Amino acid sequence: MKQIQLTDEIIRLLAPIAAAQGIDIGIAPDGSDIGDIKPIFPAVSLNRATSEIAHETGLNLKDSGLYVYGETAKRIITVSEKGKEDDMDADRFRTWIDQYQLNYYKKRKKSEDDEGPGVPVKATMKADVARVMLRSDEFICHLPIIKRILPVRLPVWQVDEDGTRKVRILPYGYDAATQIYTQNTGVEYLETWTLETAVKYLNDLLGEFPYGDDGRSLAVQIAAMLTMFCHLLLGERDRSPLIYFNANQPGSGKSRLAEMCIYPIYGTADPLTYADNDEFTKKLDTWAQAGELYAFLDDVSGLVKSNDLNRWITSPTWSGRVMHSQKTFSVFNQKLTLLTGNQATLSEDLTRRSLMVDLWSSELASDRQARLGKVIDAEWLAQSSNRGEMLSALFALVRNWVEQGATNHPIVLPSFEGWSRIVPAVVVAAGFKCPLEKPTVQDAGGKQQVEFLRLLEAAVMDYTPEGGLKVNEPVDILLTDWCRLARWKGVFHAIVSDLPTMREVMDSNPKLYKPVKDENGIPRELTDDDKNVQASRYMDKSTSTKFGGLLNKYYRGQIRTINGQRIQFAEREAKFSTFAITLLVDETRAENEPF
Repeated sequence: MKQIQLTDEIIRLLAPIAAAQGIDIGIAPDGSDIGDIKPIFPAVSLNRATSEIAHETGLNLKDSGLYVYGETAKRIITVSEKGKEDDMDADRFRTWIDQYQLNYYKKRKKSEDDEGPGVPVKATMKADVARVMLRSDEFICHLPIIKRILPVRLPVWQVDEDGTRKVRILPYGYDAATQIYTQNTGVEYLETWTLETAVKYLNDLLGEFPYGDDGRSLAVQIAAMLTMFCHLLLGERDRSPLIYFNANQPGSGKSRLAEMCIYPIYGTADPLTYADNDEFTKKLDTWAQAGELYAFLDDVSGLVKSNDLNRWITSPTWSGRVMHSQKTFSVFNQKLTLLTGNQATLSEDLTRRSLMVDLWSSELASDRQARLGKVIDAEWLAQSSNRGEMLSALFALVRNWVEQGATNHPIVLPSFEGWSRIVPAVVVAAGFKCPLEKPTVQDAGGKQQVEFLRLLEAAVMDYTPEGGLKVNEPVDILLTDWCRLARWKGVFHAIVSDLPTMREVMDSNPKLYKPVKDENGIPRELTDDDKNVQASRYMDKSTSTKFGGLLNKYYRGQIRTINGQRIQFAEREAKFSTFAITLLVDETRAENEPF
């Protein structure tokens, strides 16, 4: 509530009007220093029981901008211009209250002959009185409760008298019906976008990311953005699944997609560091109390397995101990959890509690970014105009679903039933795929991209025919020769070992060597060079399966730029035992421009 500052002259002019109505506006007597006393109704005497002082002061301050914040560990706060809660302690309260209320311990008479009660004399509330008051039920019961402070206006349900359920947008400031305070941070969005405009905008915004499937991952991405935007349409105990952003190589855009769920509302995205230990639990405790709508775990690697993370995702409430205190807390844990994986593998429990945005890029990040029509970075996401457009599109999707009857989605994800009925329904109603579809691509990404590039460079050098590679004419290379190139370049040793080791293995078992013949077809003894050639190509069945599986799973279809040429490794339909290299047309150049 905006406070109006009145000048001393206005106060004096109001005094006789207030007196005629029997109202004591608490002005200082004539001839005294009015200082910064403000007209508050009524003035409060401090010469009484603290419970009485607390009751009267609470009535005076119920619309002053003082709030009770928190669900269990209640805090008395004001809201800053940036939308942050500022705690009200006793020391701050003693001077803060003077702008709303005249406190006095005695009254001064105008003269000795004056038979009236006198006028209040301004006094500063004592520290012990202020401290007790801020913890008094008689005071707290008059203050409005804030459940959450938001930086942008979000949609909530409104039920009309006839039972019709509609969606309305929260106002700026305090909304008594929802007990939510929305700060005006300068981010505005339109409620008039059509569905067609919103769908086109989202397709343009998200379409250049290299999804590994046909529409399912895009649907999960939009569902994640909607979860943040329309979480107030869910029940307080409804939880949302973990959103896992998986990529086959670094730089595919997984972190940026996760940030696009957070930035429209907050204008920033603060990640948490994941670890399966007590320190991570303490971080979750702190984040739960912070009241943010998300938890962002970025660039996680290895096996992600955590009982606390399982509980964090599925439990509607989160309890713990307040940091550096013996106090405990318990809050509704209505947060969207986002996790981006760098060669990460989710435990079985987390997998069934998650939806995956799968990214599969055939090019290195530097090559792919050079072809993008729009560069989306943190600075772009933080701009108020871009945040507003994203919010406009999301609201258009929600409004479209409501206009279609707000029908619940028929498929539910176990443990996330409330979320499943609304968010996937909004996505599908807009014409996108169902985000609850099972993913068809499960790879977690290339672990050794540098080694793969060195291997591909070796193949281009060794298998380029005289006159050079020809566009779109694959050059087939057997898996045994890929093994020879890997040993020659010293890459993928964990799978194919190295040449000296293979020589030792084959020398200890000479039967592994194949006989050779001279130019006349007569068998001859193997030379040291013959043995090196055979050892470089030799793989037992286990090694062949592992190496072929690695190339097939992580690198098939990948594109790299080598010596200015775009080379594709093994189209997806290529034979498993043969992985070809193909020179591609560079679409950024003219068709007749030489490479």
